[in-house]
Amino acid sequence: MSISVGTPAPPSVSINSPANGATVSGTVTVSGVASDGVAISSVQLSIDGGAFSTVSGTSNWSYSLNSNSLSNSSHSLSAKVNDSAGQSATSSLVDFTVNNASTSTDCTLYASPSGSSGNSGTSPSAPKSFSAAASATQPGSVLCLLGGTYNLSSSFTPPNSGTPSSWIVYKNYDSTPVYFVYTGPANANSIFRITNGGSFPSGGPAYLEFRGLNLNGQGNSGDAFWCGGTHHLRFISNTMHDTGGSGIATRDCDYLTADHNLVYHNGYLPSSTSVPQWYGWTSGISFNSDQWFDNYSGFHNIISNNIVVGEFDSSPNHTDGNGIILDLSSGSYDPSTANTPPALIVNNVVYGNGGRCILGYIVTNFWFVNNTCFKNDLDTLESNFGS
Repeated sequence: MSISVGTPAPPSVSINSPANGATVSGTVTVSGVASDGVAISSVQLSIDGGAFSTVSGTSNWSYSLNSNSLSNSSHSLSAKVNDSAGQSATSSLVDFTVNNASTSTDCTLYASPSGSSGNSGTSPSAPKSFSAAASATQPGSVLCLLGGTYNLSSSFTPPNSGTPSSWIVYKNYDSTPVYFVYTGPANANSIFRITNGGSFPSGGPAYLEFRGLNLNGQGNSGDAFWCGGTHHLRFISNTMHDTGGSGIATRDCDYLTADHNLVYHNGYLPSSTSVPQWYGWTSGISFNSDQWFDNYSGFHNIISNNIVVGEFDSSPNHTDGNGIILDLSSGSYDPSTANTPPALIVNNVVYGNGGRCILGYIVTNFWFVNNTCFKNDLDTLESNFGS
């Protein structure tokens, strides 16, 4: 007598809803099915190639997605099933489009320059102050800023994090411009400082989006946006100018998106400062020492559709002042140890900067695609790097 032992079927997973090509809004239930010849241990979901989050259920699974935490544009979903034998499988991508309501209806909190901490912040007629509204954020919050000037005498650090499915969004309320003006001393403080000083990946608030804001350093601030030791941040359609550093600068971060921003006239030394060493020596958009939040092989960091002009390295080094830079791997200058996650630099317009147009310096896994470079390398104290 012989006994034939069959090979267990491998795991498989698919997404049934939303359908490929669907347009969604509000809170959406993502659902699907999974199967395995052994035993399913977990099913996970990834949004836009980001980290996988565990869903509810296994063979029939679901996940609640707040699409207000995503931009009104095209996005993608993929699911992964893991079994008790250590096998896994990933679904086909499902592409979908988010089309949420206008800025006037997707807000959950409101702030204005004249707002009060005693107001509810739940309507444009009863806005909180900016700091009070920020303190009231929670995962899924959309903090809408009424037009006007918000003066910051020191760095603003977002007090709360979102989650993978429910980001926290800071955005302008309508077509009236929102200005954040740094009124502090020339001490190189960033305007928005997204870090708590800790190490990656828990070095600061995460799952945050900043959209449609104007940041003015008045020649005294450090970077407009600074990320240190954290992950999952989006900078979209902002304007950053007159800082002593970068428009967007990051160190030891991952899953960053900088899209459709205007970055101009940054990197200059104030007329008087006690810390001149903290000014200049950077680039308009600078991603330094990008870290691996996970082992996803797709793009982690994206710099796209930005305009970067007038960056200058006012430090004695005169080696930077580039439009865009991917700089170093874990702070090391040893090319043999470079290991940075995949980054895409695409469709940017970079001109009139003191240093190079776009630079990858001691990094790996980067793609520069369809960028426009014109009349860079204007700093006569720098080497002739070319445009």
